Amino acid sequence: MSKLFTPVVTTILILLSFSVSAVQRYHYSAEVEGMVCAFCAYNVSKKLGSIEAIDADSVDVDLVDGSVRFDATAAVDEARLKTLFADSGFTLSRLTQTASPLQHTSTADTAALVIQFDAPMRDRFTPILESLGELAADSALQLRIHASAEAEHDLLKPILMGRQQVIKTRFFAQPGERIRIEAFAP
Repeated sequence: MSKLFTPVVTTILILLSFSVSAVQRYHYSAEVEGMVCAFCAYNVSKKLGSIEAIDADSVDVDLVDGSVRFDATAAVDEARLKTLFADSGFTLSRLTQTASPLQHTSTADTAALVIQFDAPMRDRFTPILESLGELAADSALQLRIHASAEAEHDLLKPILMGRQQVIKTRFFAQPGERIRIEAFAP
């Protein structure tokens, strides 16, 4: 029995080590020219996050040095990224990619603050959204906005408008009149 056991265990261990080493996480760092405001950062983050392999939560835009960093579960074609930035009005001047074994990370998924209201009351909440934008810019809060696709620009405007700081914001289009904004502490 031990003669059969050793080859089976060895084969299983080889297969397990192969499958673990085959899973990679790709880390990208890009130098991008032309980004100057929170809307620029939001636009780039949203477009990068829409690419299937890219982890939307990992997108990090730095307006001061014109850099964008993000992670992906598969290699992303540089030509595709150049087109994405060009279509957004920016120039990708340098891109570096590194790979490492995929490691599972857990992030807190409990919102520190939740604001909910119906779309017809949106104008009444504008001062609150402006204050939320100030708070997020000063404290690195991450925002998730759930609302109808038609409301995206109107909700983002008081949060992002005129800010020179990046505010990590993700928008999730959903049907209905209900608006939900969640703020997550870093």
